[in-house]
This record gives sequence, structure tokens and C-alpha cells, in this order.
Amino acid sequence: MKKLYDSQRRGIILGLPGSGKTTILKYFAYREFDCNRGGHPGEDGVRRIVLFIECRNIIRYEDWLQKGSRFNIETILNYLTYCFLFKREAVENISKDDKAELETAEKLVHQAFHNGRLTVLIDALDEEPSKDIKERILSIIRTLFTDSKKKKEDMNRFYLTSRYSEAEKYLWGKNAEAFQPMFEVRYLDMEQLRQMARYFYGEESPLYLEFDTAVWQEEIASKVGSTPLTALLVLAYFEIFRKFDTRYHMYNIIVIFILLRVWKQIKDKHFSIDMRTFFKEAKSKNILNEEKNAKEIYDALTLLSFAHMDIGKVIREEDIMGIFEMFAGGVNRGCPAE
Repeated sequence: MKKLYDSQRRGIILGLPGSGKTTILKYFAYREFDCNRGGHPGEDGVRRIVLFIECRNIIRYEDWLQKGSRFNIETILNYLTYCFLFKREAVENISKDDKAELETAEKLVHQAFHNGRLTVLIDALDEEPSKDIKERILSIIRTLFTDSKKKKEDMNRFYLTSRYSEAEKYLWGKNAEAFQPMFEVRYLDMEQLRQMARYFYGEESPLYLEFDTAVWQEEIASKVGSTPLTALLVLAYFEIFRKFDTRYHMYNIIVIFILLRVWKQIKDKHFSIDMRTFFKEAKSKNILNEEKNAKEIYDALTLLSFAHMDIGKVIREEDIMGIFEMFAGGVNRGCPAE
């Protein structure tokens, strides 16, 4: 992260869910704040301004659009400032005082931009359900990148994160050049998983020594723990059970972990149960009966996996959508239970 921050001022960061994309943006924001706190503003005395915006909190451009506005850098900066301050709050609901603060904020953002002291961090393109808003975000990023490339000494920073699913639709192919550079958050390897275990268990602890012996014998541990979030799940599982489960059960827990949005709760710091309770519930046969929406997705994934078990190739998007549309329509064709 430090190398990326020090060497690059714009880019698209791609990775799996839980791979650390948001953490990278938060690190960038921390570096900017740390610079400001340390009394190291720019030579012109202007401190850096950071706009950290989640895509799911971006209002439709057409709902925000000011009369007579053209789509240019100045308008983009105003739009992003509004999204940063008010998220998806309707423009007509903003009070007089809020409007006055917004005007002040817009001036500060423009000043920071023109002095090369603005950082825009837009997180999780994949979490925005609206195609219109996604395309607007990408248009904004393209414009900011293009403007930045024209200035040899541009010190502003612009970053967007996304999962690979959106990259295939919007960022690769004929659009790739406009969104360069792109960076990928890679899988964790075995040594990185062991490093995390040393950090959380303690390098000299009996628990770590036990883990370090077992992990080499269980390929499933490194496969399941290939992102920071799932690695933490693997470490928590081993701490509680002192073993790794079979391939099916380990993957099953990961699927339930994601379907029940536990990873999202942890990310948002709203996770209220301990991991022992979660694992107990995840192993229960009743867990999906209590979560109807999760059960439908789980059954769709089960049928999809069962149907492609012996094919040995990447599953096509139309096959995936066909299965999910079938379940969304309430059709059940005897999907195997496990």
C-alpha cells in the first residue's frame, strides 16, 4: 500500500470481496490526514482535502443536476462534494444552513483541486445496483483521469475500487486505456496466511505452533483463506476447533458467511455475535430455513455447482443468470439439498 501511495496518483483497484480494496483507500486517506496533522500542507499553505465516497451513497446525477450545468470538471467537483456531504439526500430536502455549508465546501474543494491538493476515493463500484449511476461514476473517473494526464505536475489523487465482475463489463476491452492504470489485489499465499497467524496468535504461542503444523497438511486452509477477510475466518475457525474441516464444510461456511452478509456486518462494525456462535449456527441445518432469501441463493448456487461439477471450465454468465432467474421466479426443479 505504501509503495502504491508513494508512486501512483490515480488508478482502478480490482480485487475479490474482502481482499482489502476498501482498506487500501482508507490507508490513502490516513496518509493524507497524517500529513495534515503533522503540519505539512502544500507550499501554498493549503492542506489536502479528501472525499471518501461509497458508490452506494451516490445520488443520481440527474436528480442532483443544477440548472444550466454542463458536465465538466467544475460540475463534477460540485457533484462529488454533494455526495460526500449528503449522500443520497434529495436536493430539495437540504436546509438553508446546509446549502450555505455546501457552498463553502465546494469552494474549498475547488481550491484544493486547482492547487493539486485534492484526493477523491470512490469505493465499491460493484455495490451500486443502478447501471445509470455506475456509468456516471465511470464517466467521472474517466474525465478526472484524462484531466490528470494532461498535467505533468498534477498532485491530485483519484482512485476507484471494484470487484472483477464490474471490470469485465465496464473497464476491460475497448475501455481499458481510459481507465489505466489498473491494480489488482492478489490472493494471499501460504506465507502471508502464516504471517497473519503469527500476528493474531503470537509467534511463540502453542496455538500458532499447532496451526503452523496443521496448515501445511491442509491445502483447503490456504485456498479458503486467500483474502484477508476469509483468512481471518480461517484463523478464527482454527482457534475454536483446533482443526480445519473437510473441503465441503469449509467452503460451505464461507458461502453462508457471505450470504448472511456477516462479512458486510464486520466491515461496517455491526457484527454483534462471537465467532463461536456464528460457526455453530452456520453448521446448523436450520440456518438457511430461517433466512429465506439466503436459502434461495444457496439452492441456486448448489444446483449451479452440481450441474457443472464435471465440466471443468469457467461457468458462463448466461448459465449463472439462467439458474438465478429460475430461482427468483420461484421455480424449484429438485435442486440437491447438499
